[in-house]
Amino acid sequence: MITGLEINSLNKEKIEMYELTKNTIVLFNNSDLKYKFMKEFDKIKYDETDKDDNSIIYSTVLDNNKSKEQNHKVNIKTIISYKPTSIFLVDDEQHFIFTTEAPFVLQCDNSYDLWFCDINRDNEIELYSFVEFKRYKEIWNEGIEEVYKWFIDGRFSCYEGYGR
Repeated sequence: MITGLEINSLNKEKIEMYELTKNTIVLFNNSDLKYKFMKEFDKIKYDETDKDDNSIIYSTVLDNNKSKEQNHKVNIKTIISYKPTSIFLVDDEQHFIFTTEAPFVLQCDNSYDLWFCDINRDNEIELYSFVEFKRYKEIWNEGIEEVYKWFIDGRFSCYEGYGR
């Protein structure tokens, strides 16, 4: 299972994702941003370390939900890959969904599944987790449909909507 990612070649500062779940969903602002991110993910997907920029995948074998082995070789299969959405299966147990399509929010099993990716004012990629928002517990406890409404209303600041 992939427990973390570090991608160093997209920004001045590295992009980090930790505490990843078996159902990680990353929602992108637009397809161009997703494409840029996926190019970097593909570099480390096959190699696990990109020799040029030290990007890395952190992985753990779980045994009864306890960490058994650190940084083992992971098997990443592409399930779907098209412009708005890419879905990967890791070690036949973990899904990664990288998408611009809002309905994938409804696939979240827990609040740690959901991530957002956007461009900041300095034209750098920002990646942040749903659990970084101040009211995330309250919103999550109202149900996944409420999380979806907040997302399509642009309250997590990374949704441009369809056709933009």
